[in-house]
Parts: sequence; structure tokens; C-alpha cells
Amino acid sequence: AGFSKQNNPVFYYIARRFKVNEMNCDLLIYHVLLTLKPFQAKPFELVVDFTHTCTDNRFKTDYLSKWFICMPDCFYYNLQACYIYNCNSWVREYTKYHDRILSTIKGSRKLIFLDHISRLNDFIEFDQQKLPGHTLSLEEDLKVFNNALKLSHKDTKVAIKVGPQAIQVTSSEKTKVLGQSVLLNDVYYASEIEEVCLVDDNQFTLTIANETGPLSFIHND
Repeated sequence: AGFSKQNNPVFYYIARRFKVNEMNCDLLIYHVLLTLKPFQAKPFELVVDFTHTCTDNRFKTDYLSKWFICMPDCFYYNLQACYIYNCNSWVREYTKYHDRILSTIKGSRKLIFLDHISRLNDFIEFDQQKLPGHTLSLEEDLKVFNNALKLSHKDTKVAIKVGPQAIQVTSSEKTKVLGQSVLLNDVYYASEIEEVCLVDDNQFTLTIANETGPLSFIHND
């Protein structure tokens, strides 16, 4: 869908659209192979949108291995760049758990993590970008609280972005994902937020559906 500044065709993978309990992964692999077949001898680029990706969107271990087995070497050779947007805490834990399977791409220069959607403009002209509107709308009408802390066994510096559709919690310090330093961005849709509790003027907790416990934050704004 569209072309990069290098005039390569660009493909998109929207991770949240794959439902592990509803879709056949063999059919997905087959679909990807068919889609890429005309381009197997040509350079191409890939955009991976990890916005709000969670365990429902995972590849089971055997299928994750299958991707690496089924994809011809020419696809890896001709893949010029893979742009990764909205990497989150769940993706980090998933990649750590499957470190052995993912070792072949760990530290690859072809992996480019985007800290902000505007960075995609460096590689793909705006009118050629095909990210879903739902992903793009998360950056609209935001009130941002910088210098916040997410409280846990290890407090984490974060920025809290509050918008009409969601609350986003973006790490202020980079962490390692696939051998690269990355800012994580966790998205919580308004429909998932069961309770907001103000502890005092500077501290509040969020109770999120399917989270093991409430999330606690302190901010100074």
C-alpha cells in the first residue's frame, strides 16, 4: 500500500487485527506468502503497527517458529526496512520470552523503532502512508502530563497522554527490545478503563479490564 521515499512498495501489518483464538495462522502465513510472491525478487519495506497489541494478538510459539521456516530467504534479503510503531510493554515481554526464536533478527539494522508517528515521514511521504485512522487518531487532542511516575516494584518515569479515546502511558527512558533501545507506549482505551481513583492531588490509580491489578501514577502537573 503506497511507496517509500526509496520508491519501494510498502506493506503494513496491523498486529491488533490478528486474533489468536479466531483466526487460522496457517491461512495468514499462506496469505502473506501469496501477497509477497510478486515482490520476492524486488526490494520492499514493511510497517508494523503494535498499537494496543496484547496476548489476544500473539503468535503461539510453534507458529512464530513457522514464520521463520516458511518465509524464503529472498524475502529477508529484499526487505529493506521494517518500521515498528507503538511498541508496548507486552511486546517487550513477548520478545524476551521468545528470545531464542527471534535471535536471528535481534539487533538488525533493518528494524527501525519509531518513537513518534512523525518519524515515519522520514521514510515514507505523508500522502503515501496507510496506517489505520484509529491509530492516527490517538495523537489528536491530547493533554500531556510529563514528569510522571508509574509506581510498581521499580518506579518508571513516564509521560501520560490523555485523549478522547484513550490514555497512553509512554516511557521517558528507553528500554531494550530486540537489542535496540526503545520507548514503550502502552495504550488503554476509554472502554477498558473500569475505574479512576484519585488518591490525592498528585496521585491516581487506573483499574483496567484484564489487567492483574490497578495501575498507580504520581504526577506534578
